[in-house]
Amino acid sequence: MDAPTLVLVPILTAVLLFAAVRAAALVKTLLRDGGRATVAEEDADRIALEDEKHRILTTIKDLEHEHELGKLSDGDYEGLRSFYEREAVRVIEALEKNP
Repeated sequence: MDAPTLVLVPILTAVLLFAAVRAAALVKTLLRDGGRATVAEEDADRIALEDEKHRILTTIKDLEHEHELGKLSDGDYEGLRSFYEREAVRVIEALEKNP
């Protein structure tokens, strides 16, 4: 495996795992409450979104650093940054809908 692949595979695996866990939690909540979340669950959802936003922004910063060090090619960096920027927008929009 080349160096970009060694960096890319763990990052993408972590993202997919995180997304699967979040999706499972959402489905569990919807099934348990028939689609009605309680106030405590809404607070928990907001906290989870804030945590996710922080992780995404930290990942973008880490990607920038890895790219500056030459550990990520321009193409890999641009692709990953674009992906994480879209995720950040999704999370920020969700936070704005859930004040």
